[in-house]
Amino acid sequence: MTVNIKRYGITDKIIHTVCTSPPEEVFDFMEDFLVNEHGYSLVDSCIEEGTFYYAAFAPNDIYAYEDEVCLVAHLDTIGTYDADLRVVQSILEEEEGCLMHNGGGYFDDRAGVLGIIALVNDDCHPYIILTGEEEVGCVGAIKLVHDYPTIDLLFGDENLIQCLIELDRQGVLEVVFYDLVYPEFEKIFTRAFDKKQGSFTDIAVLGPSWEIAAANISVGYYCEHSPQEFFLIEDFCLNINKIYDIICEFHGYNKEDRWEYKGLNTRCVFLTNKPKYSNVIRYTPGTKTTTVYEEEEDLPNEAHSVYPDV
Repeated sequence: MTVNIKRYGITDKIIHTVCTSPPEEVFDFMEDFLVNEHGYSLVDSCIEEGTFYYAAFAPNDIYAYEDEVCLVAHLDTIGTYDADLRVVQSILEEEEGCLMHNGGGYFDDRAGVLGIIALVNDDCHPYIILTGEEEVGCVGAIKLVHDYPTIDLLFGDENLIQCLIELDRQGVLEVVFYDLVYPEFEKIFTRAFDKKQGSFTDIAVLGPSWEIAAANISVGYYCEHSPQEFFLIEDFCLNINKIYDIICEFHGYNKEDRWEYKGLNTRCVFLTNKPKYSNVIRYTPGTKTTTVYEEEEDLPNEAHSVYPDV
């Protein structure tokens, strides 16, 4: 069965813009879409020397539920933004509902950005975080928690954000929690999504650093990081329908406190001058705060015991 993505207000032009433009241009597009079309406020953004690192958006006050979620997606890809996307011109009418780039490497995570557009157009009003440089070690997320040590400093402590939901998982109806160990929170997602193991993404930084529960959900791309990468519209729509239901479910909890991060008693420590995968160190320093070390020689011994190559 072919699903019409147009019901979410996603046109050929939007797909082409989101899936082929550099991160800075996608940020400009999303700022216009969220602020000018849907009344969001740009809370803060960081672009330095032409590199996009992060942006945060808050919904209009009349839509700001006390038990809202925050959606996360990253704008960088492994593509070079010069791919031929001619198939987009007629993809919404294609029976197969499958979209590919010549060269691959774009739908991770531009599919997540399309997911945010779809949910906002479908009358959801979540808080939104867009990050950059995820593919080279979650650099944007690292910089975000460095600039804003708590999520309340970013969005204001009057807004009770329940949890983080990242739209950056391959496939269909899958969810990843990384080091989170919180069965009650996981059940909200596993009724509709299959729990899987994942490697790393922004919420693996944001969740423990901000002490807030987080999940990463499928958005319909496959074979990421390869020339064979493709995007299935039907799977995308199925995922978005389920995510919409989960967001509505959070609205009904009326929790006095957010879903806190409950993990393997770990905290995140980052080398800000070497933000690569091997330089994201997780250990137990006996404190609830995230510590940022500027130089390798300043790292505590516990960090070296976990990642001896650092």
